[in-house]
Amino acid sequence: MPGLGVLTNIVAVLIGTAIGLLSLLLPVCTLLLVLAYRYLDPALIAAARNLGAGPFRCFRTVELPFLLPAVIASWQFAFLTAMSDIVAGSILGGNRSYYLSASILDQIKNDAWPLAAAQAMVLLAISLLFALLTFALIRQTRIFSFMERGQ
Repeated sequence: MPGLGVLTNIVAVLIGTAIGLLSLLLPVCTLLLVLAYRYLDPALIAAARNLGAGPFRCFRTVELPFLLPAVIASWQFAFLTAMSDIVAGSILGGNRSYYLSASILDQIKNDAWPLAAAQAMVLLAISLLFALLTFALIRQTRIFSFMERGQ
């Protein structure tokens, strides 16, 4: 089929891996956001609209601060899942890309347990650093300051 040339070339590149991870993680992240949005009180949006806020300002000042914890949770979930995903990198990336999680699996298969443990510690350190940076960002911007007041 002449029209499938682009589709067959995309499988073995980083874009193919990114599309594969996106198709895996986007539904879960969307579900987290939808579940958080269900708990948003419609009276808050109506009050903002009655006070003269336009749709964008209502989203920016009422909905986004409410959804920010779910956005951060989705962000962390997507990053940590993508860091440890072996299947998308090895199948969609082909032999052109080599990820740390796939390297750990290869070292275990070759009985190089010390190297696999060292690589796993590097992966763990990267993941912990990402989580700590996210928590520092949360604390610095006081996203959850409404929780500290007990409201």
